[in-house]
Amino acid sequence: MAQHMKNSLFVRNLSPDVTESILREVFAQCDEIDKVSFKPYPNNASQFFAQIDFRTSAGVAEGSKLSDTKILGVACSCGVIDPIQQAEQGRSLVLAGIQGDDEESLAAQEREIQADHLRKAKEAAEEQRMRTVHVAGIAQDAKVENLRLLCATFGEVTQIRIDKDDKGVAFGLVEFADRNVAH
Repeated sequence: MAQHMKNSLFVRNLSPDVTESILREVFAQCDEIDKVSFKPYPNNASQFFAQIDFRTSAGVAEGSKLSDTKILGVACSCGVIDPIQQAEQGRSLVLAGIQGDDEESLAAQEREIQADHLRKAKEAAEEQRMRTVHVAGIAQDAKVENLRLLCATFGEVTQIRIDKDDKGVAFGLVEFADRNVAH
């Protein structure tokens, strides 16, 4: 089983008046939000940043695109590197005597992490797509539980939904735990 990784986005350069509900409103379009927390910067308790934990890595990828969005009139900065860890890394670099393009190196590292999150989000979406079956020709009054019972004979069902297309024709979407079962 894959190791669960927190899907955190760090939002810097925030107005002191920003609230959790404002951030939820701005970032809700990216993905389902599990948690929003505010944290002070190391050695500067008067300034803070927000950590937004999304349900999936797609939220991190989409949320990163909102850098420079004005929230309460202030352009925010979004990234995947925790400012507290970044400060600790910076201190470690200084203690180790490393100088020069540290800021550029950290920016490159952040871009690499963001690209990795985007790649993982695309892979997860493709994997989910490959495990999902479209079921046509079902009765207009079909019940989710009946469709689940039918599909469970093929393998473990993780999600199921009955919907209607633009013409009002019912169809089902069934996501299996195993890609091979879906095929």
